Amino acid sequence: MKKLVTTFKVFAALSVLALSSCSDENNEITRQETVQAKVSPEDLKKETTPLPSKIVPETVQVQLDESKKNLEIYLKSDLQIAEVNIIGKISTQKGIDISQSLISDSGQYIALGNIMETSSVKIGKIGDLYTGDDLTTAQKGLKDAITEEVKAGTNVMEITWNSKNGTFSTLCFYNESGIIWDNILGGLVMMDTRANTETSSEIKAAKVVSKWYKQWWTANWLWGSKRGEIGYQITIYYSGLQFPMRM
Repeated sequence: MKKLVTTFKVFAALSVLALSSCSDENNEITRQETVQAKVSPEDLKKETTPLPSKIVPETVQVQLDESKKNLEIYLKSDLQIAEVNIIGKISTQKGIDISQSLISDSGQYIALGNIMETSSVKIGKIGDLYTGDDLTTAQKGLKDAITEEVKAGTNVMEITWNSKNGTFSTLCFYNESGIIWDNILGGLVMMDTRANTETSSEIKAAKVVSKWYKQWWTANWLWGSKRGEIGYQITIYYSGLQFPMRM
């Protein structure tokens, strides 16, 4: 998840189901035809080369360890990482196409929400959480999540999860810099429900006086580093009679 803007945008977009359309429809149709048959992680393994070590890079291990710790704190036994198995290094374009198909399959699991506000967390199969046009939009968003970052040479592992609904697994893509995408790690955030606030002093320009108020929240990845911000700002303008503004 190196490009924070890209992946945070995908998370936000999935949450409100407002994603942009594909920029190259012809290529997308061709690739969909390539992997239109049902595929599995076993098919992906055929398009990977073994890694010299079964140990993930230190940065990735730290991210996994910190994610485990925070999941235990906030979600308890509702969701925990049970096991991690390295698959290998993606070596072909077909491997990339299969990866996109696998993570967006309606039977794959995803998670959404803020683990610091457990009532907001949703975990389930894509096809159970979304239907109709919403399902199509969510699936496209998941494909877009890895389009820029997952290339030939990207590493992939399988994470097994224990949850209150049973055991399931997800594909996690990574490189030496860290985790790129996983349907669970990518959909959950840590965000303090207490907002940051700031109010300006009166700003005078000619005969117009203005004052603004803003409130925002900072979202972090499950391992603690900053992911992005969401918030709003209100600006009030008035002219004519001069009277003090209060907020």
